[in-house]
Amino acid sequence: MPPTSHSLRGAILVAAPQKELCQRIELALSRRGHSVSVCTDAVDALNCSAQLDFDLILVDLCLQEVSSFDLVGQIKARGKREEIVIVSFNATAAAKPSKPHPAEVCLANPFQLDDLVRTVEGALLRRDQFGGIVND
Repeated sequence: MPPTSHSLRGAILVAAPQKELCQRIELALSRRGHSVSVCTDAVDALNCSAQLDFDLILVDLCLQEVSSFDLVGQIKARGKREEIVIVSFNATAAAKPSKPHPAEVCLANPFQLDDLVRTVEGALLRRDQFGGIVND
């Protein structure tokens, strides 16, 4: 893949319980110039997102303690403007929110890391172009 243009580089939080998968995602996104933080549970992700500013948050549907949709709601209630992408990293995970959320449900297993990188960079580009959350 060609290098990421500077405008698409972002601070990204990955919230997913699978450590090995988080490491693979972190490596793929870091190679493209993104700054990546990883949390393996919802409580840590919520705390991390409160302490640091992120351009984008990747949230796995299979989070424990707090559902991914509740986590998205709590993050958005703070009024921050990060893009949020909900991803099903688990092939059997399928969930729908009880009410609309400002997040893009974008990928389900199986997917390639290149697909995830394109999705992340597309969300960052839309954010840059439109100044905030864009729901397709």
